[in-house]
Amino acid sequence: MGYMEEILGEPIPVKSREVRFVWARTMVAYQLTQEGYTTEEAGRMMGKTHSDIIHLRNKMQDALDYSYAYKDIIDIWKQFQKLIDHDIHKGTTENPVRLGGEFPDCSQGAMGEESGEIRTPGDL
Repeated sequence: MGYMEEILGEPIPVKSREVRFVWARTMVAYQLTQEGYTTEEAGRMMGKTHSDIIHLRNKMQDALDYSYAYKDIIDIWKQFQKLIDHDIHKGTTENPVRLGGEFPDCSQGAMGEESGEIRTPGDL
């Protein structure tokens, strides 16, 4: 189970427009790009296009820049970061947002739209 799934208590669907899932995908996309993955690689992992990832990254940056207007989102972001930091300090070799498995060869182009859920790197 990924960090965001731990926080939400359920899998993150790719297509859902529920606010909690939109922000969960936003945070995962932002974290992946902060860890050095390209927008194309992050998009393939999440079943999104690179332009979706750019939009999500910018949306999260706005929330961080104007945190006073996004208090609930920032609280969830802090939980997400705490889980990542905890594993980093434990010396884990897992990927940065713990999507599961090894990161894929992102040149494969698997998008995961059929399942309706974010594809983990192990699924690709």
